[in-house]
Amino acid sequence: MNEQTYSKSRKIMIIFIGVVVAISVILENLIIAFAVIIFGMAILVGLKHRLNIKIEDERIFTIAQKASMRTVQIFGFIMATISITMLILRDTFENFELIGSVLAYSACGFLILYGLFYGYYSRKLG
Repeated sequence: MNEQTYSKSRKIMIIFIGVVVAISVILENLIIAFAVIIFGMAILVGLKHRLNIKIEDERIFTIAQKASMRTVQIFGFIMATISITMLILRDTFENFELIGSVLAYSACGFLILYGLFYGYYSRKLG
């Protein structure tokens, strides 16, 4: 498969996923939306592997690594700050305790997931 065919196939697949997700959200059937997103991602990965030319190089991987690390740092800090603020204000607003707790646990889950992937890739690549 050449680059032009890959680009056209990718655009068509993205449009298809978007349309089906929009229709399933309108019909209030989120199972179809999730299934189509996962199916579409699998097809896009399959198309990328059939491409004859290399579209990624070491520079792209380095940029992605730096962007991912900065995202984790900023997202973790913002989530922790917002959750602590909401837990401090829980007496003023009744729903803030629940929202703050959910944000705190989400941030913890995010950091645990990051730690697991970091450990995995550290052993695999290091």
